[in-house]
Amino acid sequence: QDILLEAIDIDEQCQEYIDRQAKVISIKNDKLSKLERNCKVLRHGIIVRKEDEPESFKDENILSWVIHGVIHWMDNIGMEKYSKYFADFEQPISGEKLTNYKN
Repeated sequence: QDILLEAIDIDEQCQEYIDRQAKVISIKNDKLSKLERNCKVLRHGIIVRKEDEPESFKDENILSWVIHGVIHWMDNIGMEKYSKYFADFEQPISGEKLTNYKN
């Protein structure tokens, strides 16, 4: 009987763990979808901003880059598949943050 109770307890613990992991995955997938949508918006904004402010996208102006400049730079160096991870409007990346990043 004790073994049966232990097995039931382990089964419940496993189910709770699986449920928690499913929620984490769901949250990550929702965030990734949001970031992918943001990236599309940003890429459109880059086109518009480059026409209005071409100087602001030059490498020598990295400290004044806002999120658009960072995404543009990443795309230009062949990292476009990673740029979506930086397309967060709630915690936007900037050129200053990029240059001050410490591992």
